[in-house]
Amino acid sequence: MDTIFRAYGDEVAALPASHSTTEPSYYPAIKMLLSKMLGHETLPFEVRASTSESRAGGGHDLPDLALYDGHGDYLVVAGEVKLPADDIKAIAFSEERNDQIGRYLAQTGVVLVSNVRGFGLLTVRRDAPRQRGRWRRTTAYLNTSSSFGRRNPRWNNAGRSPTEPTPDSLDPFEST
Repeated sequence: MDTIFRAYGDEVAALPASHSTTEPSYYPAIKMLLSKMLGHETLPFEVRASTSESRAGGGHDLPDLALYDGHGDYLVVAGEVKLPADDIKAIAFSEERNDQIGRYLAQTGVVLVSNVRGFGLLTVRRDAPRQRGRWRRTTAYLNTSSSFGRRNPRWNNAGRSPTEPTPDSLDPFEST
């Protein structure tokens, strides 16, 4: 797995230096990271970027990343990616774009969120009541930025905040 993380860190560390870098610039690297990690663990998911998913009530959602079952027929996890400067918890609990994250949760019960430097897995409690028509969100949180910084010195100069939490200081967080 170290090789997988190192390759990902090398690829994404160079992107912020370019003025043409946008959020979708990171999708191929994240897709490759997830695909290789899932393959390493022999988990049967297909990772796609920039998909279009039909909504039950009509219209379409456009997750940045999506994990499908092994045959690629069913959406298992929708993913939302933001830029490295964005706070991962803010992404997880955002209600922007007509509650985009909430719509993804309604489809699959789980959403992968990323700010390129870290990843979070947002879930809905089985017994979660809807509050004001929305699911109450809970998360399991994994921040990978510190390990990328140690392995790739260029990453530290690519938008990483010196006050960012370290893995030792992270706890799962939960909405109230």
